[in-house]
Amino acid sequence: MPGQGIRRNEEGLGFITTLLVLVIAFAIVIGVYVNFFVYHPPASSENPRFAEVKDTVRISYIGYFEDGFVFDTSVASVGNDNATWPKALSFSWRSSYSDFSFTVGKTNCASGETDCAIVGMSRAVTGLHEGDSVTHLITPDQGYGSKDQALVTTSSLEQSVPVIQVLNATAFRTKYGSAPQEGLPVIDPYWGWMAQVHVSGNIVTIQNSPEISKTYPLYVSQTKGGTWSVTVANIDDSVNNGAGAITIRNHFVFTQGNKLSVSPSSGEQFFVTDNKDGTFTIDRNREVVGVNMVFYITVLQITKAS
Repeated sequence: MPGQGIRRNEEGLGFITTLLVLVIAFAIVIGVYVNFFVYHPPASSENPRFAEVKDTVRISYIGYFEDGFVFDTSVASVGNDNATWPKALSFSWRSSYSDFSFTVGKTNCASGETDCAIVGMSRAVTGLHEGDSVTHLITPDQGYGSKDQALVTTSSLEQSVPVIQVLNATAFRTKYGSAPQEGLPVIDPYWGWMAQVHVSGNIVTIQNSPEISKTYPLYVSQTKGGTWSVTVANIDDSVNNGAGAITIRNHFVFTQGNKLSVSPSSGEQFFVTDNKDGTFTIDRNREVVGVNMVFYITVLQITKAS
C-alpha cells in the first residue's frame, strides 16, 4: 500500500542518515587522534638533561667583540682562520685548542682553581641541553668589570722629553742593560735615538741627541694593529734649568680600527688610541675589560651534580 511504502522509505533514509552521522563522527575522532597523538605526541616522562647550578658543563666557545674581532676561542678551525674570523689585538695564537669545562654558578675562582667562569657565561648555559648552542651578549658587569681608570692616561700628541737625564748606576743598568761607561754611546731603549753617557761616581748623566725633523719608530718588542713613531720638532738646550727640552710629536698608523697594542720590552701589553683631538690614550687594562663581549657557546656535555 502507498502508506507502507512511504514508511519503508523513511526508515531507510533514517538508517542511512544515522550511518553517515556515525561515519563522520568516527572520522572526526580519527582526525583528532592523528593530529594530537601522531603529529603532536605527548611529551616523554623523562626530560633530557639541562644545565643547572652546580652541574659541570663542557663547552666549545667563540668570544668576540661587537665589531666582530675574536679575542678567544676553543675551536681550532676558528683560531687558525683569520680571514673568516679576524682576530682582536689581544688574541693569543696557540698550537692547540681545547674545550672548556666549569661548574655552573661558580663565578669566583680561588687561586689555582680553573672550574669557574665569568657570570655571563655561567648564565648563558643555564637551562641549555646537551647539543644546544646560544649566542649571548655579556656586559662588563657580567664579564670582567669596569676599567680601572688609574690604568688609563691621556696625553697630548705633542710632548716634551728632557735633553739631559740623570740616573744612578743601578737605574742605568736597568734601563740600558749594561754598566755605565764614560763617553759610551747608547740608543734610548724607548725613543730609539742616540745618547751620550757621562759618569761621575754613582751619578750617570744621559745626554739625548736626536736629530731635528727626523722620525723615530718606538723601540718596543712588538706593535699590533699599526705603528707608532715620533718626529723631533725642536730641541731647546736652555730651558728647564739646563735639562733642556726635546719637543716631539707622536704619529700613529692604524691597520685595525683606531687602536693598536704595544708589547714593551719589559712590562705588560697596553693599548693606544688616537682620540683625533690632539690627544692619545694609553690603556693598561686588558682588552676585554670594560666592554661588551659576545659568546657563541655550544654545550657538549653536562655532568649532573651529585
